Amino acid sequence: MKILHLSDFHFKSTQKDVATQDLLLEKLFESIDTNEKIDFFLFTGDLVFSGTDKNDFSLAYESFLKRIGQRYSIPKPNVIICPGNHDVDRKSINEPIKNYIRAFSSMDQVSKIVEENKEDVFGLSCKPTKNWYEFETEFYKIGITKNTDKVEKLHSIHIRQYENFKIGFVTINTAWCSTGNDDKGNLFFPKTEIEKAIAELKAQNVDWRILLLHHPLADLRDFNRIAIEDLIYAEFHFMFSGHLHKREDFIRLMQNEGIFGSYAHASFTKKEDGKIGYSLLDIDLETADIILRKAIYDHDERIFITLPEIHFTFPLNQTKKDQIKILKTLRNRLADVTEKANALFVHSKVHQNGNSFCDLFVHPVLKSQPQLEAASQSSQLPRIEIKKLLNNYNYIIYGKDKTGKSSLLFKIAIELLKNFTQVGEIPFYVDLAEFRNNSATFDVVRLFSKYIEHNNQHTQKILETYKVKVLLDNFDPNQKELISKLSAFFTIYKKCNYIAVADQTLAQSFEKVDYGLNGYEKVFIHDIARHEIRELAKRWPSIQAKKRDEFVDRIVDVLKQHNMPFNFWTLSIFLWIYSGKNTLNFNNNSELLELYIDDILDRNKLASDPQNRFSYQNYKLLLAEFAHELLTKHVDTTYSVKYSELITFTESFKSKNLKRVGKTSEIVEYLLEKGILKKKDDDYITFRLNGVFEYFIAYHFIENQEFLSEMVNDDRYYLSFKNEFEIYSGFPRNQNENKEFLKKIFARTKSAFSELNDRMVGELDFRLNQNISGKELLDLSKPLIELSKNEDLIPYTTEEKDELLDSLTNNIIKDVEVQRKKVYDASVKKFDILERFLQINGRVFKNIENIQDADLINEVFDFIIDSACNLGFLLTEELEEGVDENKINELQYSSGKNVVYQMVSNFLPSVVQGFIHEAIGHINLELLILNKIDELKKNFYANQYKLFILYSLLLDIDLKKHKKIIDEMIEFSRMGIVKASILAKLMYLLLFKCFDDDSMIAFMKEKIRKINLDMNPKANMKDFDLNFEKTRKILLLKRSGVDNI
Repeated sequence: MKILHLSDFHFKSTQKDVATQDLLLEKLFESIDTNEKIDFFLFTGDLVFSGTDKNDFSLAYESFLKRIGQRYSIPKPNVIICPGNHDVDRKSINEPIKNYIRAFSSMDQVSKIVEENKEDVFGLSCKPTKNWYEFETEFYKIGITKNTDKVEKLHSIHIRQYENFKIGFVTINTAWCSTGNDDKGNLFFPKTEIEKAIAELKAQNVDWRILLLHHPLADLRDFNRIAIEDLIYAEFHFMFSGHLHKREDFIRLMQNEGIFGSYAHASFTKKEDGKIGYSLLDIDLETADIILRKAIYDHDERIFITLPEIHFTFPLNQTKKDQIKILKTLRNRLADVTEKANALFVHSKVHQNGNSFCDLFVHPVLKSQPQLEAASQSSQLPRIEIKKLLNNYNYIIYGKDKTGKSSLLFKIAIELLKNFTQVGEIPFYVDLAEFRNNSATFDVVRLFSKYIEHNNQHTQKILETYKVKVLLDNFDPNQKELISKLSAFFTIYKKCNYIAVADQTLAQSFEKVDYGLNGYEKVFIHDIARHEIRELAKRWPSIQAKKRDEFVDRIVDVLKQHNMPFNFWTLSIFLWIYSGKNTLNFNNNSELLELYIDDILDRNKLASDPQNRFSYQNYKLLLAEFAHELLTKHVDTTYSVKYSELITFTESFKSKNLKRVGKTSEIVEYLLEKGILKKKDDDYITFRLNGVFEYFIAYHFIENQEFLSEMVNDDRYYLSFKNEFEIYSGFPRNQNENKEFLKKIFARTKSAFSELNDRMVGELDFRLNQNISGKELLDLSKPLIELSKNEDLIPYTTEEKDELLDSLTNNIIKDVEVQRKKVYDASVKKFDILERFLQINGRVFKNIENIQDADLINEVFDFIIDSACNLGFLLTEELEEGVDENKINELQYSSGKNVVYQMVSNFLPSVVQGFIHEAIGHINLELLILNKIDELKKNFYANQYKLFILYSLLLDIDLKKHKKIIDEMIEFSRMGIVKASILAKLMYLLLFKCFDDDSMIAFMKEKIRKINLDMNPKANMKDFDLNFEKTRKILLLKRSGVDNI
C-alpha cells in the first residue's frame, strides 16, 4: 500500500499565487513518476490560506486535490483530508466562547461542552470551521450515502478496502479552538470524540487504524494531550500530521513509541517560513515493513530533491504492547517527577492556588563562562537556552549554592517526559548525593530498571533502543568510584548522554578535567537579574500587575544593600513574605529581614512541632552570640570554625540557661539543613550569607549594648558596620534607646563632617553658582532640551527598563559569602569616606521610629541635606584634580574623568538628590519634607537647590500623589543648573515611571514642555508636540505587543 502525504497548501486565488502554486505542482509531478502507483493521498490540513471565503475550498480542490488525484489515478474516496488552522474563518471566532473554553482545566469540561451540544456554546465554537465542514460533507457525499464515510463537526471516519485488508481512517479537527496566533498549548479536543471513532472502527473490524490531524499533539493543553495521547498510541497504527513547516531536514518518526507517525513539510509556503516537501510511504501490510521516501524542494534550483530511503519495521503484537507499557510508565514518572519538583519550592503552599513548579519556573541565566570571567569581558556573553541542552551532547553545569541546579534538572526531566512522544528521549534523574557514603551500591542499570518498571533484561534492551538523558544531581568530581561506574555505563550504552550539575569552585571554573565520561561542555549558572525577578513576579499568584514594579525595585535594593544572593531560592522566600503580608511596604529593611529569618528558620514549624525542645527565640540568640564569637575571635579563618568548635560553642550557650534543652547535634544540623549556616570547602562552618551574618551581629547589639558602643566608637571598623547599624536601628526599642542611638550616630557624623562643613560657608545657591562660574563647562542644557523633543523619548517598557538597569550592573560581581570586615581610615576626609558616614547617618535616621523630639529630628534632617550638598561640592573638587585644563571644554571620551567631571558639574543637584534619596528617601519622612518645603518657599530665591532636592524626594516617594508640585518646582527655579536638573528629572520619570499610564504621560509631556519654554522662551515647540504624538502612538503599539518598534 503506497501513501502520498502532503500538508499545508495554503491556497490563494490571486493570479500571482495561482501561478506559483501551479509551478510547484508541476515540479511535484516531475519528481514523482506518473507510473508510480499511489493508493491513498493523505492531506493533513491548511488547504486554503484563509477559511473566510467558502469558494476558496472549491477552487483549492480543483487546482490541487483533484489534479493530484487525476495525475496518479487516485480515486476521490481515497483522498483523505482533515482541517487545519488556516481553514478556520477567523472572523467568526467568538471571543467570549474562546476565553470560556481556554479556562478549562479538565477533560470532563472539554467533553461536556460537546455532549451538551448547546447552540450558544458548542454551536458558536464550531462556527469558525463551518465553511470547512460544509466543504468536507460535500466532498464525501457519495461515501456518506453508502455508509463508508461519516463526517461530523469534530471528526470524520472513512472505511476503505485495500486488497485483503480493511483500513479505517479517522480525522480529528484540532483546529476547533484555533485562533492561529497562539495555538501552541491552547488547543483542545474531546477524548469522547476519539473514543466514538475507535468504537466505530472496532465495530467495522478494520485491520489497520490510521489517524490524520493537523496540529501535533504537543499543541494541546497538557491535561488534554496526556488524556488522548495514551489512547491514540494504544489504538492507532499510523498518525499523520502537518502544521510545523519543519525547517529541519530530519523529521523524527515515532516508531519506538508503539505508533508510526510522520510530519509533512508544507506543500506551499514561503522560503523563509519553512520547507516545501512531500512523503511517500510504501507499506507492506503482510510483513509490516515500511519504506519511507521524502523529498524537499530546493527554491533556488526549483526542483524536488529526494532524500535517502528510510526502512522501518512496524511494531506489532507484543512489541507494540511493550512500547505502550513504556509510554504509560513514563506518564506515571511525569506525575512523580512533577510532585518532587513542586517540593523544591521553599514554600509549597503556592500550590494551593493551582500553581505548580512548571507554572512558576523561570529560566536561569546560563552562560559558557563563569560569572567572574564573563564580567571581565567588554561584550556580553549570549545566554544558553535550555533547549540547547537537549541535544545529544554531554554537559556539566556549575553553579554556586542555591542557584537552582536541581530545579534545572527537574525542569528538563518534566519537559522531556511531557514531550516524549515528540522527542523520543527518556529522562532519568539520579541524585548522586544518596551514594556518597555507599558507592558500592550504585548501579545505573538497576536504578533505571526500577524507574522504567522492567526487568533487567528488558531494561538493557530499552537502553540500547531508546535515547536516554541521564540527569545527574550533586555531581562531585572527588567521588572517583561513582564516576568510574558512570563511565562504564556510558561506554556500553551509546545512546545515553548526560547532564550533570555540580557546585562551582574556582578550579572547576577555569580547568577542564577529563572524568572519563565521553567528553562534555561546561555551562555556568549566573546570578539572576531584574528580568528574572520580574518574570517570577509575573507568575506568582498573589502579585498584582500594578505592584510588580514596587516588588522588583524593593527586592533588588534589599539584595544589593545586604549582599544577598541574586538567586531563585532567596527570591522565592521574599515572594512568600509578600504573599503572606500582601505588601513589601515595610517601615525599614529590618522588618523585611526579620521575616526572611523567620522563614529560613521555619518559625511556624518550630512553634507547632511538639517534639521540638529548642525554641525559635533560642535559635536567634544562639546565632547572635555565634556571630559575635566569629567576629571577635575568628578573623584569621574569615569568621568560620570547625564543626567540633561549633558543637562546643552550642553546648556552652545551652549551659547558660537550664531551660535551653535539646540535642546539640540536632540543633547544629537544623541550622545547616535550613541554610543559615554552611560548610565551606575546607569543612569550616560559617554563615551561608553575609547579609544574614550582619543581621545577627545587629541582633546581638540588643543584648550587648557594650559591644554596640564599642563598634560605634571604633575608628577602624565603624564604617564597615553600615548595614548592621541600619538593621539595628529598625529593631523595636523604647524612645530613650532610639534617641540615644541616633544622637551617637549623629555625633560621629558631625565630627567627621566638621572640617568640610566649616569650609563650605554661605548659602547653598550662592555656592552652587560659584562652583560653576568661571569654569569652562559645556552647556549640556541645550542638548538636553533637544533630546527631550526627540520622538525616541518613549517611556520604557518594563522589559526595556530591566534590560537597561541590568546592563548598568552587569559587570558587578556580588560576593554574598561572609567577608572580613574592611578597615577604613576615618581620618582621611575624602568623598568616599564621608559618603559612607552620611549613608550610615541617613539610614539610621530613616529607620528609627518613636522619637518624640522634633528639634532633634529637624536638626538631623537639615544636617543631612546640607552635608550632602557640601559632599557634592567636594566631589567636583576631587574630580577637577584629574581633569585636563586645556581640554576641559571638550567631552574627551578617551578620558573618563573628563566626562564624569562635566556631567557632575552640569547636573550636580541631580547627583546629590540621588544620593539623598538613597540615604533617607522613605514615605515616613513625607510630612517632614512637606514642612521643610513650606519653610523654604518663603525665600525661594535663596533656596532653589534645596527645594529641587526636596521636591524630587517627594516625586520619588509617590509620583502620582505629588505630581502637582512639579509646577511649583519649575516656578521656584531661576538658576540654569537647577532648571537643567529639573528637565533631567522629568525625563527620567517619563522614561521609567509612566509606561502604562496615559494620563501620566500626557501630564509629563505638558511639564517637560513647560520647563523647555522656561529654559528657552523662543523655542519652537511644534516639533516637540508632533514628536510627542508619535511617541503616544508608538506606546500604543508596544502595549499591544507589536514587535520591532
